[in-house]
Amino acid sequence: MNIEPQSLNDIHTVLTENIPYLIQFFVGIGVGILGYLLGIGGGILIVPVLILLLDMPAHQAVAISLIVIVANSMNISLKHLKSGMANIRVGLLLSITAVIGSLVASIISVGLNGKTILLVLGIIQLIVAVLTYIKSRATKQFIPLTEEEEKNLPFFAGKYIDKSTKVEIKYNPIRVYTAALTSTLAGLFAGIAGVGGGILLIPTMNLISYVPIKAATATSGLIIGFTAFSASIVYISAGYLDSNSIILIIHILLGLQVGTFLSNKFLSTITDKKLSYLLIILLVVASSQILLKALR
Repeated sequence: MNIEPQSLNDIHTVLTENIPYLIQFFVGIGVGILGYLLGIGGGILIVPVLILLLDMPAHQAVAISLIVIVANSMNISLKHLKSGMANIRVGLLLSITAVIGSLVASIISVGLNGKTILLVLGIIQLIVAVLTYIKSRATKQFIPLTEEEEKNLPFFAGKYIDKSTKVEIKYNPIRVYTAALTSTLAGLFAGIAGVGGGILLIPTMNLISYVPIKAATATSGLIIGFTAFSASIVYISAGYLDSNSIILIIHILLGLQVGTFLSNKFLSTITDKKLSYLLIILLVVASSQILLKALR
């Protein structure tokens, strides 16, 4: 069967026009996987892809990322709340300070020029790469409840059943208010870089308050929704979200659903450490490219 040159040109045109949509869809899959397994919103992946592969202005990329994170947070939070892994009281306290940081940073960010935003994004991604490494290497054990505490549960105490071991974990977080102050930095990351801040929230809860890493991951999924929502309001008010952005968000969200499904069904056995190392490599590559783009 002979294909006329004109037909080949038509096929090429169709493929070329749809490549951006395919990129958006696969980005959504990656975000769904990272969000479910690592407790992060995925903005640290969305923003560089939109800037580097789709040549999108930095402010618009951040605004789109924040909207996707809100949806992703709702998606993973429902699952973690049903399982009881998310510590609602710790999450709400940390959300207050994180939202304050998010609002302050986003108000400052919308007034910065594109080049400055790119420089900040590149630096933040390098910082997040370091934090990811720390999270993968340094994990604190939780403090179990005493017999007296089990009778009269402390305000921030939590318990859940570990799916892998079928054992009920009961723990009593410490220095929660110190962790709340530190979570302000997670809010700053959200407002400037279009991320949820989960990559900072998880080690904060684990290393400072001794929240079990799985509970910290689940609780982070709840908090990032608040930080991303507050920052997104500022970016939307500044006019960085248009009709084309909405279409792009829909494509990413479709992929996100696929990624979450795959994680829940087939990828739950993958260790956090392996995913963390993969994320570190992606962050280093993306940050170097963004910094080069800013300097050019």
